[in-house]
Amino acid sequence: MRSSSISKISTSSCKSELKKLVCHITADSGPSSRCIQFPFSKDILEYKFPKKFIILTFGFYSSQRDSVQHLRQYQDKMVIHSRNDSILCRIFPFGLRVAASDWFYSLSLRSVHDIRDLTKLFLAQYSSCQEFKHNNHHLLSIMMRASNSLKA
Repeated sequence: MRSSSISKISTSSCKSELKKLVCHITADSGPSSRCIQFPFSKDILEYKFPKKFIILTFGFYSSQRDSVQHLRQYQDKMVIHSRNDSILCRIFPFGLRVAASDWFYSLSLRSVHDIRDLTKLFLAQYSSCQEFKHNNHHLLSIMMRASNSLKA
């Protein structure tokens, strides 16, 4: 693993980044209070990151790329945490940009209980962005009609 692809973030700086995103409700709780609410279950939100937690860097998804490819890249980078749904879910929004980030924060409160829920919602939203790839069988099924010429 190359050191340039790893971003080391201490537990305290990770917590401070997450606190910036967490809801801060003012005493009046009026319309002027700004609040970001996560769609995660209580268990995911209350999970304590390990000391010296390292967030790996990965490509950002901006709803213009192939959603399946983005998930594969994310899972490849996060394989060391593959058994921890809380970490996988909490780190996922760091890879979203623009409309994808807006979509994520518009999900219903407490609607995501594990990484399966999150990936199902993500793929349902961005299924139209998936690339259709032809395989060898497709090439064998292509036939030229007698009326077609080889010149294009």
